[in-house]
Amino acid sequence: MISVTEIFRIWPDLDYTQFAPTNLSPLDIGHFCAGLDEAFGQPVPKINPPVAIKAARARDRTLGGFVPSDCPNFTAQCLLLSARAREVLDRVLLEAGCFLETKQEDIKIDFYIYKCRHEVDCIDQDKSSGTRMSDGSLFGIDTYVFLPQAIERNDVFRLPRRGDIFVSERFVELANSANLTGFVFQRVWSSETGPVEHPGYPHRGPAAVWRQQITAKTAARRAYLQSVGYPMEELTGKLDLR
Repeated sequence: MISVTEIFRIWPDLDYTQFAPTNLSPLDIGHFCAGLDEAFGQPVPKINPPVAIKAARARDRTLGGFVPSDCPNFTAQCLLLSARAREVLDRVLLEAGCFLETKQEDIKIDFYIYKCRHEVDCIDQDKSSGTRMSDGSLFGIDTYVFLPQAIERNDVFRLPRRGDIFVSERFVELANSANLTGFVFQRVWSSETGPVEHPGYPHRGPAAVWRQQITAKTAARRAYLQSVGYPMEELTGKLDLR
């Protein structure tokens, strides 16, 4: 019997507070972690961790309070993960990338920047769809079809020259079994059912669309906040969204 392989793309749950670097762009951090000295004709800033980050409170629209998660938003082939998420996912993450320590004063939770370095050329160019270059290669991908033999035993990876981070069902199971919050796992392909047609960008559409894909539940969210000593009385009662 052939086991089913599923591939998911990671998005942040925008119900939670987001974080951003204080003096650097996420792109600078991505280039630094890739070992680049120059990008786009400009020198890449030298970074001495810990990297200062700050809360982007203006984006915390729906919870009504300053609520952290295990996976606040980040970009440029990077994730921002809590110490708890790093502990749960450490084995699969270290096989595919590296961590940078951070510092911040908004809330006393340790976060780490994770840079995915593992690029896998695993797209079936003929069966996938999207915007094609003059040589026939895909520039923008609307429908992902993966080569099963190329993604076997790859739990975390990126496509060459692209920023999205993809994970296996094993990664999703680890995160869900530990009740990690802040992850939106968007399934884009299954070896059994094939590709998801035009999966789109769940955090840009109507809230009702992408919220259906969120794996974090209210009970898990409350349990996590209590476990890190978050002052629950400061919440406004808007946690029970689902």
